[in-house]
Amino acid sequence: MTHAIRDFTEADYEAWTELHNEVFPDNAQSAEECRRGDRLREPQHRLRRWVCAEAGRLVGTGEYRQEAWGYHPHKFFVGVVVRPSERGRGLGTAHYDTVVAALAEHEPILLRTMYREDWAESARFAGARGYTPGMRVEESVCDIASFDPGAYAADLARAEAQGIAIRSLPELERLPGWEEQLYALTQQLLSDMPRHEPHVPPPFELWRERILKGPRFLPELNLIALDGDRFVGMSNFWRNTIPGRVGTGLSGVIGEYRRRGLATALKVRALAAARAAGYRETRTWNAAENAGMLGINRRLGFTPLPAWLEMEKPVGAAVKEEAHGA
Repeated sequence: MTHAIRDFTEADYEAWTELHNEVFPDNAQSAEECRRGDRLREPQHRLRRWVCAEAGRLVGTGEYRQEAWGYHPHKFFVGVVVRPSERGRGLGTAHYDTVVAALAEHEPILLRTMYREDWAESARFAGARGYTPGMRVEESVCDIASFDPGAYAADLARAEAQGIAIRSLPELERLPGWEEQLYALTQQLLSDMPRHEPHVPPPFELWRERILKGPRFLPELNLIALDGDRFVGMSNFWRNTIPGRVGTGLSGVIGEYRRRGLATALKVRALAAARAAGYRETRTWNAAENAGMLGINRRLGFTPLPAWLEMEKPVGAAVKEEAHGA
């Protein structure tokens, strides 16, 4: 069956996000947010999209991209989305074949894709194309409305007894260089997280535009741990499109301050602030290897949801090298 697949254009943002939000309702985004994200990509991070439209609406999409949080010049994320009512017609195969054929000019050595562990159709699709398990990402949810900060008073007292203060960003804007400190702390924590590729920090000004000026940024729900005026840890939340929900961001402390209960204290303060602001729920994602943060989250009342599975497929030069080694 032939499908009319064409390149994505500026006029497709609204339809693209409408389809994305139907398939991924818990990760909804706006067309403007998608445009902004594309505009703020670093030039070396390749991105190309395709769409298939019928009767005035998109029925399928495909893309390849490279992300700042896992960048390698010859490794790519491949995504295919088909509207649920249109599956079983070969649209997914047509989009996938289009994406992979276009990738050849970039000499890829590894393709990655991702799906939720209870999505049987996605598992069959990836498995039939030679993808095997890579990183497992645990998703969990916390009922903020019923969270009781008082139950963790001892954790807060332990942090205070060490001389560590926890403040929100609006309380810290008086400090000279606070943006640079926040940038440095963020990049250090990201570098320490389990990931499939080494973290490559973006330029400061680009990070500032993406984060501090982003539409989901909530300064009052960005909590920082300070030793004097030094930023040593953080825990934050981000605005979400779903009413009553706030998205969990980055939580952690730098190496020399770990195993002192500070990450727990930060998360308790952040959850208390989100509760006071009227939020009812948050969700978070943690690499399965990140046992420390998973343990903190479970203790604070986060309950598991179906995990997300990152699948991998060596291609091109990587396959030839493996075959030669065998």
